[in-house]
Amino acid sequence: MYNYWRNLQKSACRRSETQEENERNFISDLNNLFDIAHGNALEIIKIEEDRKFLLSQREPGRRGCLMGIDMKLAKREIRALLRVIEQENRRAKAHHSLLGI
Repeated sequence: MYNYWRNLQKSACRRSETQEENERNFISDLNNLFDIAHGNALEIIKIEEDRKFLLSQREPGRRGCLMGIDMKLAKREIRALLRVIEQENRRAKAHHSLLGI
């Protein structure tokens, strides 16, 4: 696989149909390469949802994936929530001060 990739790199500047087809084939092979599940995984797995997930991972195009939490998005959501809470507190404080006068 490595040698195949190195050969593609050597002719990367060529934009022929053959080169582009070879690159597409390499990407396709690379996407299908990373099935690291146990050989008998489908027999071992007891939970049906997990079996479906494994089968979906083995399909071309991979419908689902496992990823960690998007920390940037999580921080943005927390900041937005804090802003809303602070704004509500300011409104409540202003409302109470108007009622006290």
